[in-house]
Amino acid sequence: MTFHMRFEESDRITVRNTAYKISTHTDTGVLLEHLNHPGLRTAFTFEELSDLLTTQDLRIERRYFDEANRINALRNEYDFLSHYPANIVRTALWQATVCQVFYEMYFRGEVQKTTGSVKAALTEIREKTREIIESEQFLERSRRGGADVHDKLLPAPSTLLKWFKTYAEGGYRPTALIPQYHRSGNRTARFSILATSLMARCIDKYLTYKGPSKEQVVADTIYAFKDENALRMKRGQELLRAPSARTILRRIAELDPYYVCATREGIAYANNKFNLFERGVTTTRPMERVEMDEWKVDVISLLAPTGLLDHLDPAQIARLKSGRRWLYAAIDHATRCILSLRLAESPNGVDAVRTLEEITRDKTDDARAMGCASGWHYFGGIFTVVTDQGSAFISERF
Repeated sequence: MTFHMRFEESDRITVRNTAYKISTHTDTGVLLEHLNHPGLRTAFTFEELSDLLTTQDLRIERRYFDEANRINALRNEYDFLSHYPANIVRTALWQATVCQVFYEMYFRGEVQKTTGSVKAALTEIREKTREIIESEQFLERSRRGGADVHDKLLPAPSTLLKWFKTYAEGGYRPTALIPQYHRSGNRTARFSILATSLMARCIDKYLTYKGPSKEQVVADTIYAFKDENALRMKRGQELLRAPSARTILRRIAELDPYYVCATREGIAYANNKFNLFERGVTTTRPMERVEMDEWKVDVISLLAPTGLLDHLDPAQIARLKSGRRWLYAAIDHATRCILSLRLAESPNGVDAVRTLEEITRDKTDDARAMGCASGWHYFGGIFTVVTDQGSAFISERF
């Protein structure tokens, strides 16, 4: 039996990361036009499309070019953007509108991806962008006379092309244009390795059965730093920076609630207290749902409380002081097993993909090379991967 597929003119078809639109239907297949090269067409038989479907090399986005569908997609995206400040949302949506106008003009052959061509088309891009802003007002439900129109001056042609590259790599979604200013700033450790270790040892006393109160731990920690600094002063050593009571309480608050309850009240009490009546997302088998995330970690703060730094020489410790790292982690929802861990200097699609790759292989050799007592044999085929909107996860590479 011959396999048949029917497409609409508003569908976008992606074959092995190449985007097409429908040009012509035939009895045996379809003729697809390249989106990035208007006029260039490639023929595919229905049998070829069927094979591509089984290998997941074919992606069909129904009514992608339909205006109503585009607005609905933007509405869903706006729901996520609502978590950001209003000024950041307005800027990201305005940039997305500029990129969409440029994309439509590029698709019609009215502008090219060169600074000279963009410079010549800036006036038209600005006018079309303003028309969209005035008509949609970024999806506001009502328009009133005298309402502000959030219009901005267009950037230089080279900047506009950078915006569009980011917009395209992020799946043509406004969230790709959200600035990552919240990840900047001075985030270096405020306390030295010795101070961090001493504070951790004092806080560990709180994690004992029927242990001292938070207030007592704060007092003990402050006295411990006074005693240590008195000894260091006699030896002529540099004094340690003592934490404030607020800092100590914040470190205690950052401890895992279940772990705190289990150590202070017993495991049975903790299991009863943290018993869940609502299970939330449920899974029935391993690898059904893999959750991935990225976050910035202070290696010194992680290792100092464990005593591992005591086994490193000064040169190795100095290398760790060079800053924070980004940790990529993947966990299996059903078994809660860690499937992959990877440290990176900055968030990027390459390390995110490598983290994804390590999910599918046995890592026991890595564990043995590190001198671990047990293997790391948690791996398998992936059914679903769940991520947030991190920059690495919305990249075209990922």
